[in-house]
Amino acid sequence: MPLTTEHRNINVGGDDLDLSCIKDVPTFIIDVGVSAGTPWLYESFPNANYVLIDPLNVVDELNIYLSKMDYKFHEVALSSEDGGILTINMDTEQPALSSILPLSKHNERGHELKEIKVNKRRLDSLLNEEYKEEVTSNTTLLKIDTEGYELEIVKGATEILEHIDYLICEVSVYDRFENGYTLLDLLSFLDKQGFILSEVLRFAKLNGKVVVGDMLFIKKGRKNES
Repeated sequence: MPLTTEHRNINVGGDDLDLSCIKDVPTFIIDVGVSAGTPWLYESFPNANYVLIDPLNVVDELNIYLSKMDYKFHEVALSSEDGGILTINMDTEQPALSSILPLSKHNERGHELKEIKVNKRRLDSLLNEEYKEEVTSNTTLLKIDTEGYELEIVKGATEILEHIDYLICEVSVYDRFENGYTLLDLLSFLDKQGFILSEVLRFAKLNGKVVVGDMLFIKKGRKNES
C-alpha cells in the first residue's frame, strides 16, 4: 500500500526538506546512508565539507552532486561493533530501500531482494581515525537514513556524538522491520547522549498511521532555534 508523505513547509511529495530551522550553518557534514544522494542536504549547505558513507558503491549515481562538492566517500556498513560481516537485503527495484533488518509483514513490498555481504565498523572508529579534528573543530551535522538500523549506528557513535551539533535521523515509528527499535528506544538513547528533538521535518503515513519520519535533533543547551 502506498505511503502518503507530509513535509514541513514544502510541497507534499517533494524530495526537499526545509532546513531553515538550523540557524548555525554546518561546515562539516556526515551523510550516513547516501543511496542516490541527499540533494536537500547538499543544496542547503553547499559550502560544507562532506563525508559520505554507504555500504553500496553509489558514487557513479552521485556524479550530478559530487562534481560540486568537497567530499570523501567510504563504502562500509556502520553498526554498533567493529569487525565482522553484515548481510544487506538489497532491494533490486529501489536500492534506497535496501535494509540490514528483514522487513516486517507490514512493510513487505513484493520486490526482489538480493543478499550482499559487507564489512562493518563503528562510526566512532571511522571518524576518530580519519576525521577527529574536523568533527571537533567545526559546526558538525550528522544525517542517518539506514532503513531501520539507525539505533545500532548511534550506539556505535557515542564518542563522536559528544561533538555533533545537529542530527537529522530517519526514525521508524511503526513496526517496519523485524527486531527493529521502537520510537521510545531511539528517543531515550539520544536523550542520554544529550540530544533533544527539535523538529519533525517530514513524516509518512500508511493507512492513516505515521510509520516513519525525518527528525532534527540538537545538542542540549545550543542557542539555535527560536
